[in-house]
Amino acid sequence: MMIKRFLGLLSLSLLGCEVANAALLENVTTSFVLEGERQYENSDGALDPERSLVPAVEHSGRGVLKLGYSHYWNDFSVELRSRPYFEDSDAPETDLEIQQRTEQFSLGYAGRLITVSAGVSSFVEGSGYSWNPSNPFSDIRYNERDNASLYIREGDPYFSAKLDGDEFSFRFMWADFKSIEQDNRLYEGRLNSYAMKSHFLLTASEVTATIATLQQRWFWGSSISSTFGEQLELHAEIALVEQGNGVELEETPISIGNQTLSNYALVREEGSHFESRVLLGGQYTFTDNTNVILEYLYNGSGYSNSEWKALKRAVDYAHANLQDPALGSAHQGFLMNTHNTVGLFRQHYLFARIAFSGSGDSDVLSILTRLNLQDKSFLAGVNKVWNVGDSWTTTATLNGFSGDVYSEYGWVPYELQIQASVEYFF
Repeated sequence: MMIKRFLGLLSLSLLGCEVANAALLENVTTSFVLEGERQYENSDGALDPERSLVPAVEHSGRGVLKLGYSHYWNDFSVELRSRPYFEDSDAPETDLEIQQRTEQFSLGYAGRLITVSAGVSSFVEGSGYSWNPSNPFSDIRYNERDNASLYIREGDPYFSAKLDGDEFSFRFMWADFKSIEQDNRLYEGRLNSYAMKSHFLLTASEVTATIATLQQRWFWGSSISSTFGEQLELHAEIALVEQGNGVELEETPISIGNQTLSNYALVREEGSHFESRVLLGGQYTFTDNTNVILEYLYNGSGYSNSEWKALKRAVDYAHANLQDPALGSAHQGFLMNTHNTVGLFRQHYLFARIAFSGSGDSDVLSILTRLNLQDKSFLAGVNKVWNVGDSWTTTATLNGFSGDVYSEYGWVPYELQIQASVEYFF
């Protein structure tokens, strides 16, 4: 049944393209991507050195149908961006999966002063490239994998009303937001959220200010972007987040007979404290369209050096007691949760990217890195795009993770990822 649904969506998209060619619809975009990935294990990581907790997935592949549609009737509009896909891998006990991700599906009205829209959206906003801390509905792009066919933010239900002026706008938003910043089952469910956003256009700058509440947790954020001539742009984002979206280590002493053992767990942060998040950066574009981006990231929700040392001690303790008949399963669950939280886990990072452009607007070669300034572990990636005629694009991506056994990127279960894809535009 699921395969029939997917094939039906594929047929519908092809039919939509033919109708678009007949000028009955406008702005229909459809493409199909075939993508494969090879991952090489990290045998030195302290979290899962024997690869007994998380099954190894060396090969995976997917086919993705990218659907885009927009239509306008006077002041009214409808927009759709969705990606049905099938995926398979060599992970044990897994079958072919057929799913769908919808990034945008909205109905809108744009009057002279008022713009109203509702539906599903992913709220990609902010001046930063690698992170947008001033956006209350933002998620961290853990692996910085440019052009990954499936890396889109799953849309959330929302309602928006905006008042537009010549050089300013004020926007009210409601969203049923589901955060995936710490995708380790600690944040299941959605956050009933409200936000007020103001946006100002100055001579060579854009400024935004936001106040929001996410499930009764307050959020203040602001961003600025300024251009200097035609080549240099500087930007900054800052946010204060009540309680944050991080996790903290909890130790519970348990008495068994004449022994006192420790049980560790990652739990949601409690209390009414505020944490700051900052991004400072800029980009420079050379006359040959080569673009360089440099950004500093501070994540107040991440682990400090002392907290990281405590986490390392907990990881060692859990490994040493995995076979304990009373707490072995609890230690295993703790290690798996810790494994799943890797990604902007600490506080201080440096991000850099250089992109060499070809004759068109798309990047044909980009090189990037994200360095953990506290433990010196890092991610490095290379992405290459070839445009073949008007209808085909091929992409190759290489990501490497490096660090000692107790560093953040040393905990990533893979030390190398190779990805290749081909995309056909209908």
